[in-house]
This record gives sequence, structure tokens and C-alpha cells, in this order.
Amino acid sequence: MSKKLIIVGIGGGGQNIVDYVSKHNTNPNIETFIINSDEQVLENAKTKNKILIGPETIYTKFLLFLTNKLGINYQTLKYLKKFQIKKSLGCGGNIEEGEIRMKKYLHKLKFMQNKFDLIILVSCFGGGFGTSATPVIANYLNEINKGFISITTTPFYFEGQKRFDVAIEGIKKLKNINKNCIVIDNNNFIKDSNLSMKTILDGISKIAMENIFDVIKDKGYYYDEN
Repeated sequence: MSKKLIIVGIGGGGQNIVDYVSKHNTNPNIETFIINSDEQVLENAKTKNKILIGPETIYTKFLLFLTNKLGINYQTLKYLKKFQIKKSLGCGGNIEEGEIRMKKYLHKLKFMQNKFDLIILVSCFGGGFGTSATPVIANYLNEINKGFISITTTPFYFEGQKRFDVAIEGIKKLKNINKNCIVIDNNNFIKDSNLSMKTILDGISKIAMENIFDVIKDKGYYYDEN
């Protein structure tokens, strides 16, 4: 019987990595998900399964209500479309806000209770949502007795000491919940100053993906790389 697992990207950085994984994954037993608090960023994700941590956009429902219940005509609706209802924004680098929001919307993680044999959490630490939400999700997985592994990155040195300190504190918190945590140092990818930032970010995503597939193999899961 084939084992099933999911790879979950958390926050903007995790989203980028899991989008890269989704593009290269050929195994039908591996599903990929994105969890983000910034709706606009989430909409740009290439990964099919997207979970918004925040209030849902009600724009479409609002237009249907105006049409079906109030009988407002199409021309008026075309005018109203200019006034987009504000979308759910990210936590703006605020760790406390990200943690509070993730705890508030934990019910959106019920899909993780399905019959998955392993869950891999992927995030980039140092910012807001990925750093704050990943430990909350990890704690939730412990509570529902789900096996999981975390893969995270630390910031580039040019992002500043504050972001690095935030990342280190987040990793400590995460490891206190679960020791199965792989940490990738972004600075290992900028030794060649001639590389573009896109090439560097693709390199980080590639290494993260290789770590993910190594974990899958080490845990006895089948993965076809061809």
C-alpha cells in the first residue's frame, strides 16, 4: 500500500519553496499545500491547494447578494467593481499577530487530520507569519498525534541582525515542540556574488526540495525522481 504525505509551505518564503516542489513533483502520493495570511500573495501561488489564514474575501458573495436579493442591475455592478473590498493582509512581520491569527484559524487545518502518513512543514524564518505560525501548526500536529518534520531557512546576513534573532528564537521554539527540524542557512548561497537574486532563491528552493526528498527516502517513502 502506497504511503501518502503532504508538503505544506507556510508564509511567503515557504510558499515559494513549495511552489518549486509542486512544479517538479511527479509522485501522485505527495500533495502540496500553501498556508498564508496574505491573500494577495496566496493568490499568486502556483500550488493548487491554498489555505488562507484570515478573514475570507466576501467580494463575490457581496455581488451575488446585490444581484439576487436586491435586484441591482449589471451596469451598477460594473461600477461597484471599482471599489474592491479590502483583502486579508499578512501580519506585516509582527510575530504576535501571526501567532494570534494562526491560533484563531486553527480549524482550517482540519485537512491535516486525513490519512496522511507524514507531514512536512516548510517555512522561512525571520519574517512574520512563517516564523510565528509554524510552531503553532507543529503544536497542533502534536496534539492530533501526526508525524511531521520541519524544514526552515534562516535569513541572509544583509537582512539585518533583527531578522536573524527572530529566526533563531523561532527555531528554538520549534525545536522545543519537535526535534525533527532541518535548518538551511541562506548565506551559503550568496558566496558567488555574480549570481542574480532569482538564481539564488531558485538554489535555496532546490536544496530545500532535495532535503524534502531525502527525508521521504530516509523515512521509507517511495519517490520516483524521473
